[in-house]
Amino acid sequence: MPSYISFDEKHTKCGQIVVDRMRYNAKYSVYDTKRIIGKELESISIDPLWPFKISKVQNSVMFEIETLNGKDTKSPEELSSILLKYIKSKLEAYQNTILTETVITIPSVFSEKQKEATKLAAKIAGFETIHFLPEPVAAAFAYFTEIEIPNQSNILICDCGGGTFDICIAKVDDENFQILNFDGHSYLGGRDFDKMLFTHFSAILKHKYNFDVMKNSKKYVLKQKCQNIKHKLSASEDDWLDIDDFDPNNDGIIKISRDEFEEMSSNFIIQMKDVIFQTLTKSNISRDEITYVFQVGGGCRMPMIKKMLKEIFPNSNHQCTLYPDWIVAHGAALYAYQLKSGEDV
Repeated sequence: MPSYISFDEKHTKCGQIVVDRMRYNAKYSVYDTKRIIGKELESISIDPLWPFKISKVQNSVMFEIETLNGKDTKSPEELSSILLKYIKSKLEAYQNTILTETVITIPSVFSEKQKEATKLAAKIAGFETIHFLPEPVAAAFAYFTEIEIPNQSNILICDCGGGTFDICIAKVDDENFQILNFDGHSYLGGRDFDKMLFTHFSAILKHKYNFDVMKNSKKYVLKQKCQNIKHKLSASEDDWLDIDDFDPNNDGIIKISRDEFEEMSSNFIIQMKDVIFQTLTKSNISRDEITYVFQVGGGCRMPMIKKMLKEIFPNSNHQCTLYPDWIVAHGAALYAYQLKSGEDV
């Protein structure tokens, strides 16, 4: 479920319906709370596409939002609790029981302050017992149910999610899963590739076609189309943007090839490599000692990321599940089952 919230009606809305209405109701919408929760204002990278503002109020970061009843301010913890409460209510209706315990997956680079803020959000949502699980570790749980991992294997888990890029190195020792080290980057996820494409296409629309998307709500149309183009370039050699989606008087297209996209993304790949090698160094393991590479997150569908991993680890066994977007949630569910049942997964 996309972590979007809208305050455009009497009752808040969450998820995909908010994304679908962004063109018309953007000013009432909030997202990216995970990139903001538990952080100082000075360390937050401001996105010019945000329909909301963030500010510092009594040493706390606050969202300045529009609601049906006028302007309001909410903390990241309050907003995260709305999302968690929404998910909780759906699950309680499905299971016909009250839920008081939860497993929440978090990026491996989350600070203690970010964890505490997330824990507070879960408490506000009505959970009494909260377990945290690093996202790469959750993915590893799921992979272990799909393939048999030999003893003494060294595993690198590469998690390229929507917001972050996480690397975790682990070892299987006497059937126990031991975390050796992890590292990550808070601004190196799928949305950062989307923003790069947005910058590329918006510049062409402005300078070649005299259409400034930043001056109207069609910027949210372009935002969604950039995500779609990114997805298509994982399967096709090229794709295009229809100009008449922005200017009805122009029926041309702006083409982009996978090669162009990968060239634009070269700095992201360099940063990803840096995170990988930093984690290897901290773990005191060479790349030749990595037995398995587990690919996690929708970003791992991109051929350039698969190619990068193959080049760094040519002798490793590379595993990419058919559902990289869901595998972290799957692993969290397995971990929750183990906690409640006391049985090994």
